[in-house]
Amino acid sequence: MVGWAEISYVIVSKPALEYINSTGYFLTENGSYETELQKFENGTHAGAAYGTCGRCHTTGWSTSGWNASLKNGLLPGINGTFKEPGIACERCHQPAGNGHQ
Repeated sequence: MVGWAEISYVIVSKPALEYINSTGYFLTENGSYETELQKFENGTHAGAAYGTCGRCHTTGWSTSGWNASLKNGLLPGINGTFKEPGIACERCHQPAGNGHQ
């Protein structure tokens, strides 16, 4: 079982909470809490890198300066830097529905 010490970020959306581990990857098992069903499930991104999701889920996203050797203190599964985490589309574009609509 994964504890909070192994979680770096939680991505919040209307249908689910997605958990990212301390290396920047989505959890492989029970990494998504489905809010409507009120239970943990394997998310659609299970085991995948957070990658470039930051383009939409953070502010100030930049892939320049990203360093695979962690020289800048980045997590290997996160391919960029950002100023403020946890930003969803609604922050700038107002609510439009679930997912990536």
